[in-house]
Amino acid sequence: MTWHVFWTSRGETMLQQALDASAQPDKTAIASEMMERLLEIDPFAVGESRADDDRILFQGDYAAIYRVHTDDQVVGIHTFWRWAK
Repeated sequence: MTWHVFWTSRGETMLQQALDASAQPDKTAIASEMMERLLEIDPFAVGESRADDDRILFQGDYAAIYRVHTDDQVVGIHTFWRWAK
C-alpha cells in the first residue's frame, strides 16, 4: 500500500525557511525527501506518536510532525524544522 504524502501550507513555509537558513540546503532537501519516501511506505512504522493524533519523524538533523488520515490513505506534514545544532 502506498500512502499519499502532502505538505500543508504551514509545512511548506517551514521547509522553505529551513532551506533558506541552511548552510547546506541540499542536505535539508535530501532529509525532507527521505521523510516523504518513508511516509509513503508506512507512516505508522516510522516516527513516534504524539498528542492529538500527531506523529513525529526524525531524519538526520531535521524533524517533521505529521498526521495520518487512514480513511483516505493520506499523510499531511504540517511542521518541519532543524532540531540538531
